Amino acid sequence: MSRGQARAPRPWVERVRARHARRQARFDRELARVRRGRPADQVGVAVDYLRGALVHAPEPAVGREVDLLLRTVKEAVARLHEAELRAQP
Repeated sequence: MSRGQARAPRPWVERVRARHARRQARFDRELARVRRGRPADQVGVAVDYLRGALVHAPEPAVGREVDLLLRTVKEAVARLHEAELRAQP
């Protein structure tokens, strides 16, 4: 394919985009449903959404995102522990 030529149609791209849109819509619905509940329920919905995305993503991207997520979780837990200590009488 030379420069300037249009790409050949790739029907799988539209299928993947549609799957992503369906997952995003389901995540938004589920999150709205549990929003007024316990924070742990919101985390559960987010984890389910993440698990679905991990299945189809390329391995290098999965590794990067999991590393970033684990760092973020550790930092959040440290902040929660500090808040708990500050709240003690």
